[in-house]
Amino acid sequence: MALRAIALITPAPSGAAATAKPAAGQAKRPNVKAAQALAKQKALEKKAKNYKPPLGELALFTQQLASLLNAGLPLVQCLEALQDQTEDPCFRILIRDVRLDISSGNSFSAAVKKFPKSFPSLFISIVEAGEASGALAEILSKVAGYFESSVKL
Repeated sequence: MALRAIALITPAPSGAAATAKPAAGQAKRPNVKAAQALAKQKALEKKAKNYKPPLGELALFTQQLASLLNAGLPLVQCLEALQDQTEDPCFRILIRDVRLDISSGNSFSAAVKKFPKSFPSLFISIVEAGEASGALAEILSKVAGYFESSVKL
């Protein structure tokens, strides 16, 4: 009986050690995946600083923003909704950065001025005029129409 007790006790630690090794290996895999995801996010963040969205995408963004503002939503909520709907990861980061800048107290025009490669000077000037006149939604609708007609050409 003593031999059986030893035989039963001996395989258990080696079995536990055998199951501990794959668990340690599996623990490293999520860390690698997390590191890869973080590296990908940092690369997108860097790319977004100099990103120039296609005019068609900018036209769609401007039209949707104007529609949301006309519906009475606050600008930060409009940008949050558009950020969630945007499929392009660089443009999503760009919208997020503009939204965060506005949330910290800056104006919309000041926020988009920080991205001169992403937003044309016409867009920035129109946003400034819309803020000054209090008719941002209406002016953005007109700019969106202009961008759309430019895309068709």
